[in-house]
Amino acid sequence: MTRVGISMIIACAAAVGGRAQTANSEQRYLVSATPIDVGVRGPARVCVGVDPTDRQGVWWWEAGATGCDSRSTGPAVFHADGASVTKTASGIEVRFRIPLVIGPGFQGADHKDVTLTIREGRLRVPATGADVATTPRKNLEIPERLR
Repeated sequence: MTRVGISMIIACAAAVGGRAQTANSEQRYLVSATPIDVGVRGPARVCVGVDPTDRQGVWWWEAGATGCDSRSTGPAVFHADGASVTKTASGIEVRFRIPLVIGPGFQGADHKDVTLTIREGRLRVPATGADVATTPRKNLEIPERLR
């Protein structure tokens, strides 16, 4: 193989590798750094992940042994029902539903509507006044850790 041929192979490999590295290093999701009170009785606090580029990009899970870096529910994080993500002039508004576990004879809603905002690296739930930092993540592959 000629020197030009080897140089082209190296250049192509570098270009492909560079694209893969950039795609892998993207921090696509904003995740609550710690569990947040969304006003649900059962799990009083949950972890929330948002993809600001996806109009339905909301996921939630109950924190595991290491907080929002792990989960105690699953088999994976839950894609939120009724999810909406809207960019506003001051940040991001997020809406979704969390299903409620209800017993026999219960009368009322079978879900909790949640509204939150993300602004300047903070996730806030106006209904409860809860406010936590967000952390960027490149994926929502949250491992299960109960202890």
